[in-house]
Amino acid sequence: MKRTDSIFGSRSMICDLPTELLLKIMGYLPAESLWAVRQSSRCFLQLFDAKDFRYFHSRPGRKDRYKPFRISAMVTAERNKAAEFIRRNRKQPEARYCAPCLEVRRRGKQESRLASLLESRFCEGCKERHGGIFFSTESIEKHDRGIGELICIGRLGKMTLCSHDSHEPVTWQTFEQSIPMSHDLKEVACTDRSHEPRARGRWVEDGSAFPRLILERWAINDNIEVTLGWDLQLLDINPKNPPSTEAIRETLANLFLDGAAFCYHKPCKHMLDGERIRAFAYSGICECFKQPGNTRHPRKDGITDRKYKCPCDRQRRLKCADCGALYAWYLVAGRITLSYRSVQHIEKPTSPAWLGLLDDVPNREDIFNEDNRHLIWCDSPGCATGRGPRWEEMVKEQARMY
Repeated sequence: MKRTDSIFGSRSMICDLPTELLLKIMGYLPAESLWAVRQSSRCFLQLFDAKDFRYFHSRPGRKDRYKPFRISAMVTAERNKAAEFIRRNRKQPEARYCAPCLEVRRRGKQESRLASLLESRFCEGCKERHGGIFFSTESIEKHDRGIGELICIGRLGKMTLCSHDSHEPVTWQTFEQSIPMSHDLKEVACTDRSHEPRARGRWVEDGSAFPRLILERWAINDNIEVTLGWDLQLLDINPKNPPSTEAIRETLANLFLDGAAFCYHKPCKHMLDGERIRAFAYSGICECFKQPGNTRHPRKDGITDRKYKCPCDRQRRLKCADCGALYAWYLVAGRITLSYRSVQHIEKPTSPAWLGLLDDVPNREDIFNEDNRHLIWCDSPGCATGRGPRWEEMVKEQARMY
């Protein structure tokens, strides 16, 4: 018999068992346990590729090294159990919660309220079932009273590039109507003149001062690639009398006080307050920014163009830990610019990446009410329930289930 250690090089004792025995054990697991054990180690990830589990295999995407788990092969009860596995593995110290949130957990109400919040419902727009977290509380309440159809937030929401009305908002219907076929491409841009760079001598524009969005439908898995970006020109440097590096940092940081510099350009929603950009002004600006040369700049594929060189040991890019968006300072012809690039891959209206791009999602009117207070939101100062992106975490959790 083959042994798994020769295949996987694993030091885990369980992976030292013969491959045939491990496959037989996995064959007795219920669907939700098979889903969980597949993610526990590389050993089981590779074992899951065996033909024994072909019923649960999904077609691999462009970047998939192993066969994905076909979530639709699980019934609703199995999906709920898998979601429970995720919740139990999240450890948060009780001291971070306010007294009402702690009381909810101590009385054991959290599980019953979660079950109600995540109850599977049929979406009339998608013609399939989603967890309740993907619908607005208002629409659920109306539907339960027999008023109107129940349609998920992903189909009702819209996305705009900035605060101007010079471009049509992007909705899920935009994907269906404008890029219905593989390799279809659509570009959306704001043409408002407020984005136009200030004229300055023989200035040559680099990047895109006007916010732009590129939509492309892939042939593999019918996914949609959404590329969003802009280049916000902020500060001119006089090479004959350059300011100090500290002065440049402070000037840039002050521009983003309370997110003021984002009045015409919209970053990812996790950076709206400007605080992390302000900190990035100190960690990402070096002595090279006093010279009218070139510095680094993120491109669409995340690979830095070699013509933007800087030998200093500074923070090259700021990556949003929540959505993966990239920010970078760069200098061309004496003008400092903040560059923003976001590339998201979207499969359906309930994809977390798409929901993260929608305007005003989540907001209190659509998502939060008294029924889920102290469960996914809290207005008590300093309470972890209200401070963390609880709704986003639950959306990501439920997206794996449907």
